[in-house]
Amino acid sequence: MFKLIMCGLMALLFTPAGIWIIYASFTIENAPHVFVMFIFSGSLMILLGLVGLGGLILREKKDGENEADCPR
Repeated sequence: MFKLIMCGLMALLFTPAGIWIIYASFTIENAPHVFVMFIFSGSLMILLGLVGLGGLILREKKDGENEADCPR
């Protein structure tokens, strides 16, 4: 249960924040190193959010569960 909550929080927090940081990076003027840092940090945040989303979608089966027991 804890893993599902953490994956949900990651998906809900990191993905929109990463998109906002990448969007904000294009408003920076006369600081190319800050632009690059924003792009890399925004991309990392989006990646963390997608990992959380993947954790929600691709949950592990418990021992003893059959393929027919899993809801689709």
